[in-house]
Amino acid sequence: MALTPSIARKLGSLAADAERNVAEMIRERGGSAANVRQAGPWAWFTLAEAAAAAVAGDATAETAIKIVKQARRLGEQY
Repeated sequence: MALTPSIARKLGSLAADAERNVAEMIRERGGSAANVRQAGPWAWFTLAEAAAAAVAGDATAETAIKIVKQARRLGEQY
């Protein structure tokens, strides 16, 4: 999937990893399995596909992108 300017803007610093799986990125960035489950069906799509859906207005895709961006904070043990 080609990165349009709106998709690249949505991904921000994650644009370099646009073709990687959402679940893979959550785990790599320090998130837990619970964070992957919270991403829902978007966990098995690429970041670019999730960002395209988020740009089109899909709230669950937007949530999945936010989980990837905040995985380190969300995966911390308290």
